Amino acid sequence: MNIQMRKNIDRLANTIQDIYHINVPIQDMNEVVQTLGGKINFDSNVIDGKIQKSGNGFNIFLGSQDVNSSRNRFTIAHEIGHLFLHMGYKIDLQRWESVNESVYNRLGFSAEESQANEFAAAFLMPDEQFLKQAEITSADSVLDIPALAEYFHVSQLAAINRAKYLGLISW
Repeated sequence: MNIQMRKNIDRLANTIQDIYHINVPIQDMNEVVQTLGGKINFDSNVIDGKIQKSGNGFNIFLGSQDVNSSRNRFTIAHEIGHLFLHMGYKIDLQRWESVNESVYNRLGFSAEESQANEFAAAFLMPDEQFLKQAEITSADSVLDIPALAEYFHVSQLAAINRAKYLGLISW
């Protein structure tokens, strides 16, 4: 994914947060999904997560009932990325209307999966807030990844990857 695509996805995530008044760090992912017009469901047959159109709204399916675990938080944000980026929810009426029973699963390494991951990272850890929090938690120019992960309620791996993409640590 090129830098321009990444910036566009980050802008979209920030715009959605602004329009729907979603404060970061996000405390309750179920509340976010409801605010956006969706519902979270649990299905033990789902490995990670999936999203499906449901009338004018949507359903996110999780395999685990711990909605606010760091893994499920990222999965939910990832599925919200599919919702806006690939299904056109609330931003591309023609695309949204053409979506029938399409299901996006959080599996694989396609361009769409990478885009949904970028969206999830930007949605949970917006660049400006991440950089500000990184400055607050840094000591002697060393990032405190556990503190960043805890602040944004994400895994340490997600915080490391966001720090890499924002140029705070090298690949």
